[in-house]
Amino acid sequence: MIVFPHADESTESFLSRRGDGRSMLLINVIIDGTKTSAWENTTRNGAWRARHGKSGKGKLIDHPNVQLCADTMSLSSTDATKLAKELQGIARMLPDKPIGNIKRTEPEALDVLEAFEGGVEAIRKSLNRDLTTSLFLKRRELGKYVSLMAESGPSPYGRQLLRDFIDSQTHYADLPELGRFVGDIRGSGIPSDKGGKIRAWIKAQSGLYLPSGDCLGFVEYELKPLRVSQIASWTCQLDGNDDADPRRDSMDILLSCDGSPVHTEVKAQNDSFCSSAFVQVLYYGCALANEQQRRRLRSQFPQLNDSLAWLALIAEKRDEIAEPGFDSDRKATLCFLKHSEIKNALRPFFRGVFVVIVEPNFDGSYSVVASKTDKVSFDE
Repeated sequence: MIVFPHADESTESFLSRRGDGRSMLLINVIIDGTKTSAWENTTRNGAWRARHGKSGKGKLIDHPNVQLCADTMSLSSTDATKLAKELQGIARMLPDKPIGNIKRTEPEALDVLEAFEGGVEAIRKSLNRDLTTSLFLKRRELGKYVSLMAESGPSPYGRQLLRDFIDSQTHYADLPELGRFVGDIRGSGIPSDKGGKIRAWIKAQSGLYLPSGDCLGFVEYELKPLRVSQIASWTCQLDGNDDADPRRDSMDILLSCDGSPVHTEVKAQNDSFCSSAFVQVLYYGCALANEQQRRRLRSQFPQLNDSLAWLALIAEKRDEIAEPGFDSDRKATLCFLKHSEIKNALRPFFRGVFVVIVEPNFDGSYSVVASKTDKVSFDE
């Protein structure tokens, strides 16, 4: 349990409400009159090893006189390991050796203390976030389709979507650089849902070859842009609905186009139309459209470069009798994306959008429908 002192809290109260881990880090305290940090065990009579200068093994102290500072923080070695796993800024400052395996008498222990000393406020800020952004709410309100265009240009919904994107992008840009996008356990079976089958087909052929001449190479599937463990108390204000936890939101596929990331949403038959798919992929792209998360992408997927990302919608062709309005929605979505107002607003964040329509073959594969596939570049 990571603990910060309350205002005017006594040292005794602060130490008594910490976790019961055997090995604790006490960051930025005054010990025997000197501001320092210490690695200690939780028994009150245990030995503490405090920082003593910038080198050496530290100073062994018994029964120290401890006072709190404005930037004091206490955490167990387990918490420290979790933070380093979740927050890449911390991970880069720490030794390669697992924190839990570092003895207080080893020089690496001082490296750990020094790494945390300057990051207390950043850690405090990172632990508690409200992720109820306006774009998050738009994502949760989606139906089969949305109205992006009116007769004279972008609809009121479309213009509000842009405003929501700009407001939310600022919020996500303030997040720390997080850890891995996916967990250690990944499903390896054949997907049963149609969207999953399209994703599996793209993976099996290593990507998509488009009529424009572009190749969208497969990188990974089901990435969680806001994946972070329960050590961070990130919330969203939707009546405690677990299904609305933004940490669980996953982008269908990450592709690449000449090294640029391509954030991709896949929609099969009976799923939502292109307009709703665009809102979804814009939400995922918004969370990743900042330097911290682009650096995170590059560190985990070295085949990607530092350029802005593309967005992509991959939708299965629909029967207009069974799902009327699909093709008109696709055309309206393209008109929206090609409108100068939209291109100018999104150009600083994305290179453009691929809209790809596929249809199933008898052998279980899919084919790109060239006449209904488009590439919208925001630079043109």
